[in-house]
Amino acid sequence: MPATKSLYKYQFFDKNIKIKNKSDKNKWLNEYILCGSVTDTCKKRNISRTTFYDWLKNDEVFRKAYKEEAKPMITSLLEDEAYRRAVVGVNKSVFYRGTKVATMKVYSDSLLQLLLQANCPEKYKQVVDSTVKTDITVKSENLTDALAERIRKADE
Repeated sequence: MPATKSLYKYQFFDKNIKIKNKSDKNKWLNEYILCGSVTDTCKKRNISRTTFYDWLKNDEVFRKAYKEEAKPMITSLLEDEAYRRAVVGVNKSVFYRGTKVATMKVYSDSLLQLLLQANCPEKYKQVVDSTVKTDITVKSENLTDALAERIRKADE
């Protein structure tokens, strides 16, 4: 996702709450909104993923800001991009003998299918029938004799 502008001025935390490393966490959240990847955000902010997960585990305000604000923003951007690729389409260059001769619009049927399933699951959900029918009769008496007889017949 292209970074359009810095959002460091966006405040995820209440100014009245005293949080250790508030500035680092705020900058991390804003960087995450720009790139959409926990790993890339940690690299850019020069912190380990372990630190991020510690913040998530131990800091209720950070966890709330991440789960209720930053993550939904990223999800919304991803959904917008999926819609664009599935419905609006993307231009693809057509080459002939190494020279660009045309541009064609391509669409993603698989993304469209996923969008339909996500937005209208009652109509577009995948139905999987996993019914297994068996008819097994086991008599405990003479079980070893019956198995031996079946093995003999199988060998014949």
